[in-house]
Amino acid sequence: AKWVESRFYTVQVRLPSGRIKRMKGYTDRQASDQLAAKLERAKSHGEEDLIDPYKVHRKRPLQEHLADWIAELGQTGRSDIYVGQCEARITRLAKECNWTVLGDVSADSLARWRQSAMSNVAHNRKDGKATVTALGPRTLNHYLLALTTFIGWCIKRKRLATSPVSDVEKVDETDDVRRARRALAEDEVTALLAAVPEEYRLLYHTILATGLRRGEIASLKWGDVKLSATTPFIQLRAETTKAGRADVLPLRLDLAQELRDARGDAGDDERIFRRVPRIKEHRRWLEAAGINYIDGAGRRADLHALRHTFGTMLSKSGVSPREAMELMRHTDLRMTMKVYTDPKLFNLSAAVEKLPGLSASDSQASAATGTAGDPGWRESGTHPKAGIGLCQAFNGGDSRRRDGGENTAKQGENQRNACTGTEGGRKRAKGVEPSTFTLAT
Repeated sequence: AKWVESRFYTVQVRLPSGRIKRMKGYTDRQASDQLAAKLERAKSHGEEDLIDPYKVHRKRPLQEHLADWIAELGQTGRSDIYVGQCEARITRLAKECNWTVLGDVSADSLARWRQSAMSNVAHNRKDGKATVTALGPRTLNHYLLALTTFIGWCIKRKRLATSPVSDVEKVDETDDVRRARRALAEDEVTALLAAVPEEYRLLYHTILATGLRRGEIASLKWGDVKLSATTPFIQLRAETTKAGRADVLPLRLDLAQELRDARGDAGDDERIFRRVPRIKEHRRWLEAAGINYIDGAGRRADLHALRHTFGTMLSKSGVSPREAMELMRHTDLRMTMKVYTDPKLFNLSAAVEKLPGLSASDSQASAATGTAGDPGWRESGTHPKAGIGLCQAFNGGDSRRRDGGENTAKQGENQRNACTGTEGGRKRAKGVEPSTFTLAT
């Protein structure tokens, strides 16, 4: 800033454009200095000519900005459903938070709205009755996502300097399960496929072997299925998937053969499945198979439960969690393991039988004398073929092995020290990875 002495001080500020802006100051030098510092700060924040470039946008009606955003979303190829949801959510926020202009958007008003936001849920559409309930955590996060996306667009288009809701955190939705679903057991899957009419059996088999969602299976075309490849696979179109990604799913060879037999002379643009059964039909077939639609825990066995069945069967078959996440097309492993894997179908008894069998008498003898007898091979009596095979347990200082090999006394001493950290301690069991000290007891 440059000063020209007179009755009033004059503040001169050079703008980023190179032009000099002069402004009348005060008769007091210190007050004029403060004004100059304020102008310098304003200039560093993008405010020129003492006019906030965002001021005109903040005072414009919020609906004008919303209309521009919605129009641009449509131009970028977003689906009509997504665009409609974004517009409806911002419109509702503006109405219930009393946001008339863009500058009215604030974190405090959004926080107050989340505390009292309600939803009309029509449980019986025939008589028009509806129940007023509070919006769930997941729905609240959807509104927050729509708002932050809209604000981000305003910042990108130079209509806002910063986000007024940047410090608003998402609501914890861990326990927000609107429709709890369960996976079907193997015998239930067999019974269901037997009860499903022939024309829908391939559809059910495809969902169970790929985990496709209802909308994805309905829009699947013959051109999406690459049956002539060395390893048959499905090339999903991005516009048909929930995440908007062109994912690739491998096909089982038996399913690929069924699809080849069913295609005939159908063209690539024809849909594989002309219609997906409605929930009433699905429930009728569940009943014919002797499967409860809702179990004792209130979990459903609807069509989407077949996707849960796919995820659970992957885990039961020994597929690694990372591979299961890729096949389920999730971006978060917790979604795969916690939501789409049903632990109630796991054989936990067989899992613990895979641990090495340890004799209590041997452990007691070792504890009493500090020595142990001849080490031996022991196998689980209740589940001899649990998957780990025979286990060798070394106890004490006797280092002889059943395979005929012998170790020196020094090696036996080193083994005891390495396992217990003290002289003459009990030696832990070997043969299972990772080794655990508590297995020795």
